[in-house]
Amino acid sequence: MRCYKGNRFGDLSNLQLCETDPLFTRSSEYGDVELSGVDAHPYFDFRYVSSAEVTQAGEHYYMFYEGIRGPEELEAGSDTQFALGLARSINDNIDGEWERFEGNPIIMDMQFNWLIGHGDFIVINGISYLFTSTSIDTRGRYELVWEE
Repeated sequence: MRCYKGNRFGDLSNLQLCETDPLFTRSSEYGDVELSGVDAHPYFDFRYVSSAEVTQAGEHYYMFYEGIRGPEELEAGSDTQFALGLARSINDNIDGEWERFEGNPIIMDMQFNWLIGHGDFIVINGISYLFTSTSIDTRGRYELVWEE
């Protein structure tokens, strides 16, 4: 997960890398090509880390992100697996080091699921909601309770 700083409304070529770059790294290996479900969890974000949603709760920032696992030649094919990941800033510095949640992926096991929904996050009247897939054909709404 790369980190850039600067005026996001200005000329994007003027953005600079943060002192901590990347904020955190994806899985370093694909694992056995036959793996799926729970067996594929350690590799859930091998190909891409994308579609981040960030919020601050207490002394940390939290990021929900889509992890994609799929060999490049199968990237758009039926063997591509998607899952939702969670990461947290080490402290209250959004541009500093982050840590991936050891229990990733969250909510669902690895599977072919184009509808993961990128972990859409919103706060309404002080209540935090996460919208994402709960199965291959169902969207769910989760009310989050933040504990430090």
